[in-house]
Amino acid sequence: MTDKWDALTYRTDRRGKTRHTNVGFAKRGKGDVINIKLEAMPLPNEHGELWLTLVPYDPDYAEEAQEVWQNS
Repeated sequence: MTDKWDALTYRTDRRGKTRHTNVGFAKRGKGDVINIKLEAMPLPNEHGELWLTLVPYDPDYAEEAQEVWQNS
């Protein structure tokens, strides 16, 4: 079982493509506790709902995303 996750939010763009944004991370605390730190404020969807998806942390993906950000 993993001890660190990325916190993602998803939105559908005008072309109908679903895109994700990494808005923070989560890590296991004491016992059954999971702590979430948001580094960006996600926006609600068209129904006023705000969903976060936790996916296992992938250091390779984080490094690739950083490179894309720096080169754009």
